[in-house]
Amino acid sequence: MVRTPSYLPANPWIEQAQRHGIPLSNSGKLLQAAMPKRMRVSTSQIIDRLLATDSGRDKIFKIIQYSIKLYLWRSKSNPYISSQAKEWLPYLKNCASGLSTTRKCLILFAWRRAIPDLYTMLREPKQPSPNLLEGVRRRLTLFSAVIQIPNSISDDLYCASRLGLVGTKMGAVAEKYGAMLWWTDTFLQLNVSAISESHNRAQLKKLQSRQEYLQQCLDDLTHGDTLKPEYAISDDTLGAFLRTDADIRKVQTGQSWARLSAFKLMCDFVFVSYDVFGFKKGKEGTQAIVGLTAGLLSSLKLWDKHYNSLAKPPSM
Repeated sequence: MVRTPSYLPANPWIEQAQRHGIPLSNSGKLLQAAMPKRMRVSTSQIIDRLLATDSGRDKIFKIIQYSIKLYLWRSKSNPYISSQAKEWLPYLKNCASGLSTTRKCLILFAWRRAIPDLYTMLREPKQPSPNLLEGVRRRLTLFSAVIQIPNSISDDLYCASRLGLVGTKMGAVAEKYGAMLWWTDTFLQLNVSAISESHNRAQLKKLQSRQEYLQQCLDDLTHGDTLKPEYAISDDTLGAFLRTDADIRKVQTGQSWARLSAFKLMCDFVFVSYDVFGFKKGKEGTQAIVGLTAGLLSSLKLWDKHYNSLAKPPSM
């Protein structure tokens, strides 16, 4: 008898199939395969994974850096701050500056990884786009991959100036053009995200329509609490319903993470817009808030990635 996992909806037709002892061979195997077999993962394991990677350390340092900047910004408008706390402010400012340089060092030579990715993208066989939006999305993605290379080189030159390896004048130029390239890349990725959101909505709507059709087919096989004697629940139909349900959940999960990434991109866009366009009003506070928010969101995504990696059984 099929035992429905707790994360699947309690559908009447499954309960009726169990009540009448109807064998569900293929669907039973599908349900068994869908049962989560996950390892126990502790918080310390995930933190160890984060600290073991450059991207993980970068996110941790970013959260600390912008938490300090947020505190420094709030301290300026706090009339009740103690004299002892005021003595610590210069040290905290130096700490935030040092963390910024450290983060730049962690992502040095990122362009060396971006070039093979771009080459692979260009070597992929060209396929006709199913619609205009998909064609635009592919071109924007390619343009974004191209921009990331000079953007990374500009960041490296700016980092070198912070370390004293090149002149401050070259560092200032690299910082300026790096900000412009980052702004352009973020703008492109926001447009790609908007197009992907439209595609996900259409795909989700299509899957939900299919699920409603399959649900109606299964409901037609039952009448009240009894199974119609002239029918039997089709194992293929039930399996198709469960597969569609799993696809819907997968699309919804991907859509949630895509929206989180889009919100992170929006924070980056607001942050870098202050540097590109020279906005002064509210710059320190706004950049501290959106910088911390972007760090938390990207850390959450990275945390989930390491959690899923650690929770997967070794045999899988």
